[in-house]
Amino acid sequence: MPTRGSIGQFPVRRCYAPARMLRVSPIVALVACAACAPSNGRERASSTPPPAAPADASLAEAEALEPAEAGPAEAGMTEARPVEVRAEDPHFTAGAKLGGRAHAITVFKKLWTDHLAAHIDGKQPKVGSDWSSVLARKGQPIDATREDCGALRERIRSTFAPGEAPSVLFGELTRLRDGQSCWAVVAPAGFHTLLTYLSEANGEVLLVWVPPEG
Repeated sequence: MPTRGSIGQFPVRRCYAPARMLRVSPIVALVACAACAPSNGRERASSTPPPAAPADASLAEAEALEPAEAGPAEAGMTEARPVEVRAEDPHFTAGAKLGGRAHAITVFKKLWTDHLAAHIDGKQPKVGSDWSSVLARKGQPIDATREDCGALRERIRSTFAPGEAPSVLFGELTRLRDGQSCWAVVAPAGFHTLLTYLSEANGEVLLVWVPPEG
């Protein structure tokens, strides 16, 4: 019958068997019995350190952002292409000094209906027509503020990275000169805004463009 003993920290059972049934050396028999011994409830700490966690991604990879998706455009609006329009655009003008905010808005509406919409459609189909539909809406907000033309030009340039061109529909940035006064006419439409800059001196349309979303 087996009896208890110990090897080191582990209790073992001594196994006895008739020599005719178990012809092995005492050491082998002792080891075989030790394998059957119950655990004493304690486990040895592994001498092998746990595998190292995989290295984190580089900071640049961790902070990399997917390009943000553009917000939904105004229903039915045709996107203006980001191209710089050259000086071949004609000079549409009211031929009179603008007398204030209300006058600037009135001049803008007339010049848009008489000249700008069709001219812009000729270069970028449907863009002028789409904005005509927006401007004809009942209750469509239109505002105007008086600003320095040069300051407006630099503000537009600061909106874009080097090499990028604003979505100019008519005119060009060089028409916005330092020291001259402009009326900036603003017509918002959902995620887009139509900006038209008129010379205070004679009501000439200097620039029409659509800023990027956001």
